[in-house]
Amino acid sequence: MIINICIPIIFIVVGFLLMKYPPKYRNYVLGYKSPIYMKNEDAWYEGNRFFGTLFFYGGIVGIILYFIISATQISQNVLSTCYVFIALICIICTEAHLFRMFRNK
Repeated sequence: MIINICIPIIFIVVGFLLMKYPPKYRNYVLGYKSPIYMKNEDAWYEGNRFFGTLFFYGGIVGIILYFIISATQISQNVLSTCYVFIALICIICTEAHLFRMFRNK
């Protein structure tokens, strides 16, 4: 199914854009938004940059998983579940990173 390869490609594109060109100003439309860290400009920038990096590499892992699962004829539902886990891991790691960096501010 074509959608299963499009999802990690979207991860890579969005991750690259956030990693290289994070939004300059805090907003509620673009970028990685966490209510706690939107109050601090440095946390906003670091959160977008870090999340973009993780999302980019998560997309690469997703493409590798796509080819592995497609070659082994495992159910495509497993692939969708893997993409959800990749996104959740990116969010959890970003929140942990921001908490470690900005817990005193």
